[in-house]
Amino acid sequence: MSAQRHDLHLLTGGFALDALSEEERADFEKHLARCPSCAEEVRGLQETAARLAMATAVVPPDRLREQ
Repeated sequence: MSAQRHDLHLLTGGFALDALSEEERADFEKHLARCPSCAEEVRGLQETAARLAMATAVVPPDRLREQ
C-alpha cells in the first residue's frame, strides 16, 4: 500500500537515512519534487547525519589492525 499524501511529510527522516521501502521511497521522491518544505528538511537531516558520522569517526589504533 502506498503512503497517503498526508503521511508523506512524516517520511523525511526515513528518506534522509535511506530507511524507506522501495515503494515508500518512490512515493516520497515524487512528493519531494514538489514540496520545498520537505526538501529543506531532508537536506538538514542529511547534513546533520553527515556531521554526526564525522564527529564519531575515529581512526583505529594500529594495534587493533594487527589483532
